[in-house]
Amino acid sequence: MIFKQDSFRTRRVLAALLAGAALSAASPRSAEAATLPGGFTETKLIGSLNPTCVEVAPDGRVLLCEKSGRIRVYKGEKWLTAPLLTVDADYVEERGLLGLALDPDFEANPFVYVFYTAKNPAHNRVSRFRVEGDAVTGAEQVLIDLNPAIALRSGGWHNGGSIHFGKDGKLYISTGNNTIQANSQSLDVLLGKILRLNPDGSIPDDNPFYKTATGNNRAIWALGLRNPYTTGIHPVTGRYLVNDVGDGSFEEINDGKAGTNYGYPKAEGHAGTAPTGLTGTYGDPVSYYSHGDGCAITGGTFYHPASNTFGTPYADLFFFADYCNGWIKTLDPANGNAVKPFATGVPRPIFLKAAQDGSLYYVCRGARAAGLGSGSAEDNQSTNDGSLYRIKGPIATSARYAGYGHQAGELVPVLPAQGRLLLPAGRGHASLYSLSGRKVWEYQGTASVTATWLDLPSTLPVGTYRARFE
Repeated sequence: MIFKQDSFRTRRVLAALLAGAALSAASPRSAEAATLPGGFTETKLIGSLNPTCVEVAPDGRVLLCEKSGRIRVYKGEKWLTAPLLTVDADYVEERGLLGLALDPDFEANPFVYVFYTAKNPAHNRVSRFRVEGDAVTGAEQVLIDLNPAIALRSGGWHNGGSIHFGKDGKLYISTGNNTIQANSQSLDVLLGKILRLNPDGSIPDDNPFYKTATGNNRAIWALGLRNPYTTGIHPVTGRYLVNDVGDGSFEEINDGKAGTNYGYPKAEGHAGTAPTGLTGTYGDPVSYYSHGDGCAITGGTFYHPASNTFGTPYADLFFFADYCNGWIKTLDPANGNAVKPFATGVPRPIFLKAAQDGSLYYVCRGARAAGLGSGSAEDNQSTNDGSLYRIKGPIATSARYAGYGHQAGELVPVLPAQGRLLLPAGRGHASLYSLSGRKVWEYQGTASVTATWLDLPSTLPVGTYRARFE
């Protein structure tokens, strides 16, 4: 699921890895709760599972993926009995249902996108399904199958599996190199890459290697990665950060850019001199840490909610985690990519998700079984102690919209019985857009010297929109 140290490298990193495992396993709070900053609280929403990732729908429903292929639904503060979807996944070792994304205009286009390991033969696949209510309707639409002949070695390691929509409306997919180092640099396979697709699975003709690669390989957008298990895209700026699980020395956070080559296996961590002979432009990581601080970078989410309950210092930070040492930290892209601690004592965290209500969700795999080493096949294969937690900040969510809507593109929450929008002074025109850019409401009036509350139509669905004022 996350990583596997290649056997010929195991000895030189074993001490660091076992030290990380000891810190995680020895934490007296790891079985129950994380240590958070003052004023922050967390709630365990579900446990005793084998979870992998989580998404939050615009209406607040929480969708939790299980490695075996099931997507659970949390709605109205309770878990529904029936799953949203179950795919027939091969979930041996690091395989399984690994990634989930929602259409950027989910209210109008209710599609869910999944990354999972299909069977016969085992290979990784990205598909989409249409949702009605709390269930999937209709047939699976396969968008892309990764190379079936070489997609998985015996053991099934390094799958990647993160999928997100970018600001351009394209689907970005991270793929692991399947432990074959040459895959990371080859334009002849889809492994060890970032892929970019249109929502229907077609390949954009402005992809950087569209004219030099062939077939499905034209979907390659960036390369030179080992196992980019988690990634995150800022909902407003579109900045794309890619967490690459390291080999013998370092864990990386990379700036996701078209045509970039991150250098693996020629480079890991900071490279004083860019490696030679690379296809594309070399990209040094924006941040990295050694295996003295952890063993596998996970998580990956920008904090830019409609309702910031964490406070101004946390706005627009990138949250990430380490699987072995059980911590969550933040990276500040606006201030030299400075890294600061946020939480400790998290039992094997693997996924983070910031929601529009200001919550931060984390998925963890639970207490490590006795005798299992960091990243061992047994450790990644299965757990029955995985959980989903929700962290809330110390700031209460406002019941009104004061403070929202004073800049073009501002995120505006639309909640039941609170359907008002504050039109700034000196503006007479307001528009609301879905997160995919579709106009859903418009007001044309006369500019006033004071700010004015506008009533929104009751038919406008609950969700989050962008506001534009003129």
